Amino acid sequence: MTETILTAEQAEALYKAERDGIRQIVGKLREGQHSACALGAMDRLGVARWGLLDIRIPACPLCEATETWTWIGTHRLILPICNAEHLVVHLNNDHGMTFSEIARKLGPDAA
Repeated sequence: MTETILTAEQAEALYKAERDGIRQIVGKLREGQHSACALGAMDRLGVARWGLLDIRIPACPLCEATETWTWIGTHRLILPICNAEHLVVHLNNDHGMTFSEIARKLGPDAA
C-alpha cells in the first residue's frame, strides 16, 4: 500500500496517541479518559478526520476484505469498506494494527 490516505496531521495524531500512552481499543471510538480506537484518538487530540469520508476505497488493499465492524451500543454493526474512514476502522479492529502502524501504512510516508 503506497497511497497516502492520512494527512500529516492525522498521522502525527496517531503517533502522538501512542507516545502519550492512549490505550488502543477495538469496536468503539472511546472508552473512558485514556482509551480510544484510531479514529477516536484523532478525535481526542482534536484532529479533523472529515476528509477520510471522501476518499473512496473499494476493499482493504492488504486482505481484500470489503466489510468491517463496530459496536453501536450493544449491537455489532457491519460496515462496508467504501471509504478511508472505514479502512482505518478495519485496520484497527480486524488487523489489530497499532496507532503507529496505521500511521505508517496510510500516512504521507506510506510504504
